Amino acid sequence: MTTPQRIEPQHTLLTAVARLDELRTRESPAGGGGDAEVLDRTQLLEQLALSEVVVPWASPSASG
Repeated sequence: MTTPQRIEPQHTLLTAVARLDELRTRESPAGGGGDAEVLDRTQLLEQLALSEVVVPWASPSASG
């Protein structure tokens, strides 16, 4: 199962953000220029885990 603890060592912050953006774009009706793609369970779990890895870096308290 995909968890933040398993996914964090696999990505740098830049690759995690890029993968998260890719999943969000595929899921978004505006992202692919057509119908939104339905993410499967594994992709949804990956998206959630990546969010939990990326969001702490984006919060104001992470910068110092």
